[in-house]
Amino acid sequence: MADDPVPTARLRADAPSLASASAPPAAPLYSPGQVAAATFFGTPLAGAWLFATNERRCGHPGRAAVSLVVGTAATALLVMLALAVSTSIPRLAGRIAILPVLAMGQLARVLQGKAYAKHLGNSGRRAPISSVIAATGVGLALGVGVAYATGYAYLSATAPARIEIGGSEFLYADGVTEREAQAVGDALQAIGMLSPKRPLTVVVRRDHGRVVVGFTMPAGPASHPEIRQAYRNLAVELSHRAFDDAPVDVAMLDPQGTARVTLAWEGRPQKVDDGLGQPIEFRPPATEAEARAVGVVLRQANVRTADHPASLVVRRDAGRPVVELEVDDAVLDDTATQTRLHATVNDLSALAFSGAPVDLWLDDHGGAVRVKLTWETRPQP
Repeated sequence: MADDPVPTARLRADAPSLASASAPPAAPLYSPGQVAAATFFGTPLAGAWLFATNERRCGHPGRAAVSLVVGTAATALLVMLALAVSTSIPRLAGRIAILPVLAMGQLARVLQGKAYAKHLGNSGRRAPISSVIAATGVGLALGVGVAYATGYAYLSATAPARIEIGGSEFLYADGVTEREAQAVGDALQAIGMLSPKRPLTVVVRRDHGRVVVGFTMPAGPASHPEIRQAYRNLAVELSHRAFDDAPVDVAMLDPQGTARVTLAWEGRPQKVDDGLGQPIEFRPPATEAEARAVGVVLRQANVRTADHPASLVVRRDAGRPVVELEVDDAVLDDTATQTRLHATVNDLSALAFSGAPVDLWLDDHGGAVRVKLTWETRPQP
């Protein structure tokens, strides 16, 4: 027995060892580009879903949870920002959507780029397109839900209140009170603008503290100079009757409530005393100094006297200074009187407008322009 050989085992060279046995393949990770694409095609929450999946697969469940919370908040903030901007700068709303795409892609590169590169270096796999599509779909569904809830809450909170006055609809928001909206309605009713047969939609709001009264109207009237001037005059009435002479802008709105034109308070007709106790109206960009000088010229020419008051307006037409003078009906057919009045444009040009060409328009007592005496046809001195 002692001479029996001791049993031995031969180790075959091709037998696998424990040390060389391959580990189970790691779960695939999403690349920064895939995170950005999910954000683009889904929402920030869709991108955050892929970002959180990477964190969870790398053993960071706490960071994964934080990623989803941040993605949810970013989606809600994006919706509110887009809704807010769409009413004031519509063209900017679409551009805002690209910001979270860039941000999510950059965050994935900075916070997960090294881990993703190491994962690939260890023969790890990138998540397949089908997985990206599926994960993006889940994130998109959740993102749409968050966006809908956020949008509904935002619009409910910012929707204007409504009252009806004289058959017309008055909407008020942005710090305007019902009492102020009622005062606007009462002012419009007092000057005869409200009628059940012609209902208006009027929006009263505040913009940087200033009251803006908007009127919905077609595009044609909003571009007509005379209609714009009428609404500038209306701003003065509303300021006096409803807001204790505080500045009021008037906006001409399209049917969706977006301003086609906003007529600033600074462009309203203004008045200055001519020294005879009679007002001269000047419409910016005409200035008070020009209006006073016009008053002096016409007073010296005995065109406008204390015994013969007449409405007088200083304005611009296509950039040229214009003096509008109210005259009696007889003057409208009196060539000799018109020639005498026409001759005043030489002094008006020299003394009120620094030598610039000036037209003289003659109005009837209703304020309608009846005769236009141009600079080119003036009597030569």
